[in-house]
Amino acid sequence: MAPELSSNWKRLQAKIKAESTTHAGGVKRKARADDASESPDSESKTKRPDKAAKRSQPGMGVAQSSRIDAVPATGVSPSLALWAEDNDISPEDIAEAYGLGIKSPALLMTAEPARPNEGRAPGVDVGRYVAVDCEMVGVGDDGRDHALARVSVVDFHGRQVYDSFVRPRQRVKDWRTSVSGVGPKHMATAREFGEVQTEIQNLLKGRTLVGHDVRHDLAVLELHHPTKAIRDTAKFHGFKKRASTRASTTPV
Repeated sequence: MAPELSSNWKRLQAKIKAESTTHAGGVKRKARADDASESPDSESKTKRPDKAAKRSQPGMGVAQSSRIDAVPATGVSPSLALWAEDNDISPEDIAEAYGLGIKSPALLMTAEPARPNEGRAPGVDVGRYVAVDCEMVGVGDDGRDHALARVSVVDFHGRQVYDSFVRPRQRVKDWRTSVSGVGPKHMATAREFGEVQTEIQNLLKGRTLVGHDVRHDLAVLELHHPTKAIRDTAKFHGFKKRASTRASTTPV
């Protein structure tokens, strides 16, 4: 059986080779005849599809730009993005799950310049999450007690919601300017404590508060917030894990 298969295979190969040679010769003869009959106009027509094909190919960066432009532009806090990464959840999926209108990672960390002492920012539709950060100055006999001197609030996207300097109710012994960024010059346009406290209380109502060691911020604001509605990044294990990883990889 093997010799028959071998001879059959050889005959088949010879036949295929003969057919391919005949076909190639026919194509060459036809090509020569076509070349002789073609005019310059026909040559330009043949090249046009190539140009069209080149136009259809996207240039460098075109595909990326179009994908980003197709996403509704609305800027996540670094802490949420970090939490999502540690739990194998993309931050854009979290934003989409909460109906916050962000789907592109390129938009998650967009930041806008701060507008000091603006008060309540106009035109910002505050969502379910707000982050608060307070700057404090030293009061009391030795300047070790804390008094509120500035408070800033941003929303889930990092957009400024509120910012105000606050006039301390006690005599300031230590402005702590190198840390707080607040000095006597800012007190000329600072708001009264009661006004600011009311604004922050209204912003926190019914929302989740995000902050770092937020108990100190609440203490100087003289406000309380439900524990279940607080996300304190100082207690987030992901930061501790990353800090210990960095420490362990430091060259000795």
